[in-house]
Amino acid sequence: MLDELAVENLGLIATARLEPPTGFVVVTGETGAGKTLLLGALRLLRGDTAAKGQIGPVGDETRVEARLIDELRKLPGVGPKSAQRIAFYLLRRSREETNRLSEAVGTLLDDIRTCSSCQAITDREECAICSNPARSPKIVCVVEEPHDVLAIEKTRDFRGRYHVLHGALSPLQGVGPDELRIRGLLERLRAGETEEVILATSPTVEGEATAVYLARLLRPLEVRVTRIAMGVPVGSDLEWADEVTMAKALEGRRDY
Repeated sequence: MLDELAVENLGLIATARLEPPTGFVVVTGETGAGKTLLLGALRLLRGDTAAKGQIGPVGDETRVEARLIDELRKLPGVGPKSAQRIAFYLLRRSREETNRLSEAVGTLLDDIRTCSSCQAITDREECAICSNPARSPKIVCVVEEPHDVLAIEKTRDFRGRYHVLHGALSPLQGVGPDELRIRGLLERLRAGETEEVILATSPTVEGEATAVYLARLLRPLEVRVTRIAMGVPVGSDLEWADEVTMAKALEGRRDY
């Protein structure tokens, strides 16, 4: 439980709300008690009268907020500090705003599905790219994840179609060929429309292993199999390129 000074300070904050000052500064430490004090101060300044008497770290609402922070930490790229900032941000929002966010997240999986053809994320039976007659079915670009499609689409140069594997081979993580959407790719190629398959998996160990596996698997189907070029990024200096990047750039050279 917070010490007497902390509770007294919260009382001063509650009193200050009767005659609001032009500004208010709350300074706490990084300890658990300090964070709880900050949370209580935000509630009292916001006018949450139900928070009075429940400022201790054992309150029910504190457990709810700790659960929210734990769930936010599971998101990619969100660490403990970022999760805490997001949680405090949500506390300052109105109930209407938080309800809209909760509804959007709650109905996410109800309205989203995978495209029956390319396995990309969509809200219809067939995605906008596969249903677009201007996109050529003769060239299929194979990527690992749905967001890789967006990265390639930003170039506005690719006019073919895609196939999303939803992962890459990783024996250490228990991801084998059966866990990837490879069967759907083979069915599309056996239909006979495709002339070239572009392997656009990431230049990681898992991505390279997936590309090698697919190249061997697709060779008997008599389609052209190509790999995206890798090497020196546009606008960078050669002196900053490492040995592997430079070797890939030389390997992928072309006539000019």
